[in-house]
Amino acid sequence: MKLQSSLLRQIRYYSTGKPSRWSDFKNKNFETQEKTQQYLEIDPHVLPRVSNTQTVYEPYDFSLKAKYANHNKEQIAALYPKQKDIFAELHLDPVELWKSPNLLNKYITQNGKIIPGWVNKLKGPSQKRVAKAIRRCRAAGLLSTVQSSVFRDSPYRSYS
Repeated sequence: MKLQSSLLRQIRYYSTGKPSRWSDFKNKNFETQEKTQQYLEIDPHVLPRVSNTQTVYEPYDFSLKAKYANHNKEQIAALYPKQKDIFAELHLDPVELWKSPNLLNKYITQNGKIIPGWVNKLKGPSQKRVAKAIRRCRAAGLLSTVQSSVFRDSPYRSYS
């Protein structure tokens, strides 16, 4: 009798689309069935390069190699522009800037560590010369070794 009543409740639920009693809200079966019905199909907008939605996918299909397999090197290079080294563009030597800690403050974290070149968008030689200038500035006592300047963004702070 209980089995028949539970089957009737489920049939009533699926025919009307609403649970028949409050106890059905507590039932987790219809919630899980509803969730699985939502995720059964793969949205075709997610996979635009695959024409047949009935195929089995391999991990390679989702890799960057598969995505750029038909691209030329020029097309890939256009997607990722090269780094622009500020010191190379302006023909400046960073070692000569050791006397101006306000410029070198941009290349130091709040804890006083030198920021890596890939974050600063500097090439290798320029990054080495910036680090050398920072070390010289610290040795001269113009720049703190423990922290960056608290007033580095303040317009009232001036460095000589």
